Amino acid sequence: MRIHPAVTLSDAERAAVKARVQHFMATFPAPKIVITRGLDGQPRHRLMGVRTRGFWCYLITVKPSTKIAELEADPRIQIVWYQYDAHDPGQDQPLRYVAVTGIAELVSTADGMRSLPENDPAKLEHEREWRSVNPPNITELDDQTLESSRLGIIVRPVRIRVEGFVPGPRYPMYFHGDE
Repeated sequence: MRIHPAVTLSDAERAAVKARVQHFMATFPAPKIVITRGLDGQPRHRLMGVRTRGFWCYLITVKPSTKIAELEADPRIQIVWYQYDAHDPGQDQPLRYVAVTGIAELVSTADGMRSLPENDPAKLEHEREWRSVNPPNITELDDQTLESSRLGIIVRPVRIRVEGFVPGPRYPMYFHGDE
C-alpha cells in the first residue's frame, strides 16, 4: 500500500535531482546519523563523519568499537542526512532528508583505509573545526598503528530515500544503489 503518490520525473529531471542529492551528501558539514543493528537486535544510532562518492559511503572508526562487532554480525547499515533550512529560496520545502541503506564491508589494511575518501585533504578542509575534536586523521598514523587502532567501512548502497529535493509536496523519492 502506497501512502504517498509516486514522484514522476523525466530522465533528465531525475538525473538533476540525483546530482543535487549527491552534492548535498558530499558537502553536508555535520556528522551523519549512522544506524546499525545492535548485538541485542535493537537499532543503534551514532553520529559519525561520512565521506561519499556518488551514493557509496565511507567511514573510519576507532578500535575497539561495538559497531565493529555489530557490523560483523549484521552488515546492514543506514546513514541519514537531515537538514532543516527555512532560508533556501530554491525549494518549497525547507527539510532535506537522505537515507542510504546498504551493506557494510570492513576494511582492516592500512592501504585499504588510506584509499578511502576519508583521506582526501580537500574534502576535509571545510571540516577543520569539527575535525579538531576527533582522533587524528589516518594520514598522521603509521601502518602498524593505523591497522591496530582504526577500521574502515565501505557502504555499498542498496536503496536511497530522499525528500525535499523537488518543488511541491515533500513526497519521498527512491534511487537504487546500482543507479
